[in-house]
Amino acid sequence: MSAMLSVITPAVLRAINQPVTDARGLPREAYTDPGFLALEREHVFDASWVFVAAAESIPDPGDALPLDLIGRPVVVVRQRDGGIKAFHNVCRHRGVVLVETAQKQRPTLVCPYHAWAYGLDGTLLKTPHFGGDGNHSTGPIERDCLDLKAIRCETWNGLVFVNLSGAAPPLSQYMAPVAQRYPEHDFAGMRLGRVMEFELAANWKLPIENFIEGYHLPWTHPFLNSVSSMANHYSVVEEPIAGQGSDLYERDKAGHAALPMFPRIGEHWQIRAEYPSLMPNLLLGVHADHINVWGLYPIGPGRVLERVHFFYAGDAAMAPEMAAARGVVEANLHSINLEDVGVVEAMQRGRSSPGYVDARFSPYHEACIHSFEKRIANAVGAGLGLA
Repeated sequence: MSAMLSVITPAVLRAINQPVTDARGLPREAYTDPGFLALEREHVFDASWVFVAAAESIPDPGDALPLDLIGRPVVVVRQRDGGIKAFHNVCRHRGVVLVETAQKQRPTLVCPYHAWAYGLDGTLLKTPHFGGDGNHSTGPIERDCLDLKAIRCETWNGLVFVNLSGAAPPLSQYMAPVAQRYPEHDFAGMRLGRVMEFELAANWKLPIENFIEGYHLPWTHPFLNSVSSMANHYSVVEEPIAGQGSDLYERDKAGHAALPMFPRIGEHWQIRAEYPSLMPNLLLGVHADHINVWGLYPIGPGRVLERVHFFYAGDAAMAPEMAAARGVVEANLHSINLEDVGVVEAMQRGRSSPGYVDARFSPYHEACIHSFEKRIANAVGAGLGLA
């Protein structure tokens, strides 16, 4: 524990909680130390709502999507009544991971090791030959004690979240800042297009920090800067939201002006875009005609999976004649994100050098990053009894 304590100390908390002009960022060990990631899992991820899936990704009863939440296997399952439940993705017999890959319309969840079978609601159904050849009884062991362990799971406008601690406020309260900031966007009317994945050799925080600032656009994203320049970007810091926005996003130059816009979009939003984050792992790309929803999933202190969902404005946007415009949105993001991968992975490599200690923040461009890092530090510090 002493190595972990050395990452977040009272001095670190004092330095990061200064005004942005004077603050120092998280120490480099916060991006490289496995012990610190374990603290983040407990005090940041487990304590909050974590975005895990689009409900449209598991449309039919028996559809199941597995996910690893920092070493904790989780599976999200569409129920027979259309609802969605989440479980710890381990067989209650010997702890084998139950669902390794996404499955479609399966009647049960069957363990690959000894064929224990569970209903879609987690109820233990079958324990083949547990009492001997041909004897499927569990004997004195009470079967209802061996059902899958449920995880708190709620859905907000087609986005599925889990809360491992079970102690987070209602999901509607967690997402209220998003709903309040974007009343013109019909989140309930979103339709899922493509889901895209990237795996980066970087700590999970770095792609978020890169996503929420526009300072790097001229040098990292020449095309994007021509569509939505750094000069038109601003920081968004409205706790708990931290991000960036652009007051001049040109849909025609970006190549997707043919897409229908959300029906309540006002004139000012037709040329605006924003990129907020909500701790711990939710990122949004909010545009007049589409919303990108990102989930980030740490694999280790220096590796992260990004899963990007492309949502469009209603059924009309999903028509065949809109396929080319949707393809432009998806190709643009893919190209832009590959540009980001290089600099984000370079930041991670730099975190291994004693030449880097901690960050300073541009008060104009990076107040959003300061807000994000401060929330991480304070959450971990509180868990350690330091804040």
